[in-house]
Amino acid sequence: MLAHLGLCALLLRGLESNVVARDALMAIPNRPLAPTSRIRLLRARYYLPWQSLPPGASDLKPWVRRTLLASRIAGFLFAGSVIGFLVAIFAQASG
Repeated sequence: MLAHLGLCALLLRGLESNVVARDALMAIPNRPLAPTSRIRLLRARYYLPWQSLPPGASDLKPWVRRTLLASRIAGFLFAGSVIGFLVAIFAQASG
Protein backbone atom coordinates (compact mmCIF):
# COMPACT_ATOMS: atom_id res chain seq x y z
CA MET A 1 0.00 0.00 0.00
CA LEU A 2 2.82 2.39 0.84
CA ALA A 3 4.51 1.62 -2.48
CA HIS A 4 1.31 2.47 -4.31
CA LEU A 5 0.92 5.74 -2.38
CA GLY A 6 4.51 6.72 -3.12
CA LEU A 7 4.25 5.80 -6.79
CA CYS A 8 1.03 7.82 -7.12
CA ALA A 9 2.73 10.84 -5.54
CA LEU A 10 5.65 10.48 -7.97
CA LEU A 11 3.24 10.05 -10.88
CA LEU A 12 1.31 13.15 -9.85
CA ARG A 13 4.56 15.09 -9.83
CA GLY A 14 5.37 13.86 -13.34
CA LEU A 15 1.92 14.91 -14.58
CA GLU A 16 2.13 18.49 -13.29
CA SER A 17 2.54 19.93 -16.78
CA ASN A 18 -0.12 17.70 -18.38
CA VAL A 19 -3.41 18.65 -16.70
CA VAL A 20 -5.57 16.66 -19.14
CA ALA A 21 -3.70 13.39 -18.48
CA ARG A 22 -3.61 14.09 -14.74
CA ASP A 23 -7.38 14.57 -14.56
CA ALA A 24 -7.97 11.45 -16.68
CA LEU A 25 -5.64 9.22 -14.63
CA MET A 26 -5.89 10.51 -11.08
CA ALA A 27 -8.85 10.80 -8.69
CA ILE A 28 -9.38 12.31 -5.26
CA PRO A 29 -10.32 9.51 -2.84
CA ASN A 30 -13.23 10.28 -0.51
CA ARG A 31 -14.16 13.42 -2.44
CA PRO A 32 -17.46 13.85 -0.51
CA LEU A 33 -15.62 13.76 2.83
CA ALA A 34 -12.62 15.88 1.85
CA PRO A 35 -13.23 17.82 -1.37
CA THR A 36 -10.12 19.96 -0.91
CA SER A 37 -7.78 17.05 -0.24
CA ARG A 38 -4.38 17.24 -1.89
CA ILE A 39 -4.10 13.45 -1.95
CA ARG A 40 -4.72 12.05 -5.42
CA LEU A 41 -4.52 8.38 -6.34
CA LEU A 42 -4.67 6.48 -9.60
CA ARG A 43 -8.26 5.72 -10.60
CA ALA A 44 -9.16 2.17 -9.54
CA ARG A 45 -10.20 1.10 -13.03
CA TYR A 46 -6.59 1.46 -14.19
CA TYR A 47 -5.48 -1.21 -11.70
CA LEU A 48 -6.98 -3.78 -14.03
CA PRO A 49 -4.48 -4.92 -16.67
CA TRP A 50 -7.12 -5.22 -19.41
CA GLN A 51 -8.32 -1.62 -18.94
CA SER A 52 -6.69 0.60 -21.55
CA LEU A 53 -5.20 3.93 -20.60
CA PRO A 54 -6.76 7.19 -21.78
CA PRO A 55 -5.67 8.71 -25.10
CA GLY A 56 -2.43 10.60 -24.82
CA ALA A 57 -0.90 8.34 -22.19
CA SER A 58 1.60 7.05 -24.74
CA ASP A 59 2.86 10.63 -25.25
CA LEU A 60 4.08 10.91 -21.65
CA LYS A 61 7.76 10.99 -20.77
CA PRO A 62 9.33 7.51 -20.47
CA TRP A 63 9.93 7.76 -16.71
CA VAL A 64 6.31 8.85 -16.18
CA ARG A 65 5.05 5.87 -18.23
CA ARG A 66 7.22 3.50 -16.16
CA THR A 67 5.92 5.07 -12.95
CA LEU A 68 2.36 4.70 -14.25
CA LEU A 69 2.97 1.02 -14.99
CA ALA A 70 4.50 0.45 -11.56
CA SER A 71 1.59 2.26 -9.91
CA ARG A 72 -0.91 0.12 -11.82
CA ILE A 73 0.88 -3.06 -10.75
CA ALA A 74 1.13 -1.95 -7.11
CA GLY A 75 -2.56 -1.01 -7.06
CA PHE A 76 -3.56 -4.35 -8.56
CA LEU A 77 -1.43 -6.27 -6.07
CA PHE A 78 -2.84 -4.26 -3.14
CA ALA A 79 -6.45 -4.81 -4.25
CA GLY A 80 -5.75 -8.52 -4.81
CA SER A 81 -4.14 -8.89 -1.40
CA VAL A 82 -7.09 -7.22 0.34
CA ILE A 83 -9.50 -9.57 -1.44
CA GLY A 84 -7.29 -12.56 -0.61
CA PHE A 85 -7.15 -11.51 3.03
CA LEU A 86 -10.94 -11.28 3.23
CA VAL A 87 -11.36 -14.67 1.53
CA ALA A 88 -8.90 -16.22 3.99
CA ILE A 89 -10.83 -14.79 6.95
CA PHE A 90 -14.12 -16.22 5.70
CA ALA A 91 -12.52 -19.56 4.84
CA GLN A 92 -11.08 -19.89 8.36
CA ALA A 93 -14.33 -18.80 9.98
CA SER A 94 -16.40 -21.36 8.10
CA GLY A 95 -13.91 -24.22 8.48
